[in-house]
Amino acid sequence: MKFRHSLLSVSIASALALFAQQAAQAADETVVKVGFAAPLTGVNAGYGKDLQNGVQLALDDAVAQKVQIAGKPAHFNLVVQDDQADPRIGVQAAQALVDQNVSVVIGHFNSGTTIPASVVYDKAGIPVIDPAATNPTLTSRGLANMFMVIATDGQNAGNAGKYAVDVTKAKRIAIIDDR
Repeated sequence: MKFRHSLLSVSIASALALFAQQAAQAADETVVKVGFAAPLTGVNAGYGKDLQNGVQLALDDAVAQKVQIAGKPAHFNLVVQDDQADPRIGVQAAQALVDQNVSVVIGHFNSGTTIPASVVYDKAGIPVIDPAATNPTLTSRGLANMFMVIATDGQNAGNAGKYAVDVTKAKRIAIIDDR
């Protein structure tokens, strides 16, 4: 778990430094507004709050490591939006983050919300690092600023099938789809 936390911290810090040319310059520090959107209310709120806490820890780690941008100490302001795991509200949350001039967005949680919200970010030229959504459509549409840090549904299914056959020696496998 420590490795995953460190990897996430390094990934986020690196991405923030890369996208920070859009950040506001203060006299003695560089301030980067980092957008975050996830369900913070509703049935998926626990996941969203865990993601928010993880992002805040990564930003705090970056500050503790004295990350610099253009030779100045970096300070990160987390700008939070609750998308309620609802695609319509997710688009509104995305527009609110764009309107607040964030330099980068980390979020959303589920693919159904991330896909429509990513169009808003793409039009604004804001990079998105998605920590949880798994639909391959997220990156297959050719959006220049959409990044995933987790395997797609297809990758997960292939690995799960391989594990079931190779490790558990399963002879029969059933797939149940509730749609």
